[in-house]
Amino acid sequence: MKILSRYIVLEILRFTGLCLGVFLGILVTARILKLTSLVVNKGINAVDIILVFVSIIPSFLEIAIPMSVLLGTMLAFARLSLDSEIVVIRASGINLSGLLRPVFFIGVGFTILSFLTAVYLRPLGNTELAKSLFKLASQATTANLTEGVFNELGTITIYAQKIDRSEGTLEHVLIDDRRDSGNRMIITAKNGSLYSDEAQRMLNLELTEGAIHTNEANAAYTITDFESNTIRIDPQELANKQAAQGKKAREMFLHELHEARNSLVNNTPEATELTETLPVYEIELSRKLAMPFAALILALLAMPLGIHPPRSQNSWGQSLSFMIGMIIFVLYYALLSIGMSLAKDGSLSATISLWIPNIIFGIITLIAVKQMGSERWHSVIHALSDLIGNFARRLGIVR
Repeated sequence: MKILSRYIVLEILRFTGLCLGVFLGILVTARILKLTSLVVNKGINAVDIILVFVSIIPSFLEIAIPMSVLLGTMLAFARLSLDSEIVVIRASGINLSGLLRPVFFIGVGFTILSFLTAVYLRPLGNTELAKSLFKLASQATTANLTEGVFNELGTITIYAQKIDRSEGTLEHVLIDDRRDSGNRMIITAKNGSLYSDEAQRMLNLELTEGAIHTNEANAAYTITDFESNTIRIDPQELANKQAAQGKKAREMFLHELHEARNSLVNNTPEATELTETLPVYEIELSRKLAMPFAALILALLAMPLGIHPPRSQNSWGQSLSFMIGMIIFVLYYALLSIGMSLAKDGSLSATISLWIPNIIFGIITLIAVKQMGSERWHSVIHALSDLIGNFARRLGIVR
């Protein structure tokens, strides 16, 4: 059994690693053209683009790991079925329930890996991604400024007679600030300096020797002279996008989510803030705990799904297992999305709704493993075929 278990583990790891590599390759292919255009057209540093790509990987792994384990396990047992090794194992007196041990250890191992990804790597990756995107937005904003031209940046228009891109300085600056419709400002300055504040993720435009012209509603026209003045600009605001400042829920570690949630509840804010903000923290908390167990549940389910009689394997090959695996994962993720929507709307607690896929597929796994272990089912495909046949006979469709 030790030799057989080691053999099955290596087989599953081989196919799982192959699936994971294919999924990462798809990610690279999907992103490569967009990332290349940023380097060529925007003049963004290639190193910064690579950092963005690396920061995306943990979020992708959270989904790719359980999918790869499901497909890897199914393909491994499909290959064993194709070569009649499952028949030999059964003929030697080994019950299929005995093959659950290596699959269980594989599932536990990838569950731990998924948990570490969800709790540590994904928040770290999202934090670095936010910083990298802010840096890219800052570089793109500076790169898009052209001297002697009125530059439209969202609701702000900036004119500079001269721009030194290496130093980030501007000379003879004119700014039309329309961010506040009730308080439009025209700002003039002799000099300006544009720099980014990575801690607050804001762009700072420091102006010297200038004046602010304002004409508020129902108020007199005023001119305010200044020696030094700083305008803070949100890079996302320049693209007419509203985004909350500070760390988002997906960038928080587990203890930070607990602290943010408890702080929100204990401070008894307005009802609107509780209904809009609190579910975001609860969904992220429940997701970090529920998603990793998908690797274990789907790995155990993949074993009975991957076993087929050699005859059907010769007809369909491992493509049948691949298609079934993709359908199973799509159904799992669809249930997860429905659960997240229910939690976001407040229709159901996030603690319950995000565990719905695990509960449903856990029950299906227990039934399939029990039936296969008791030899009542020779394969799930044949069991479904018999079920459909019996149902059709009862309806009188076939005899």
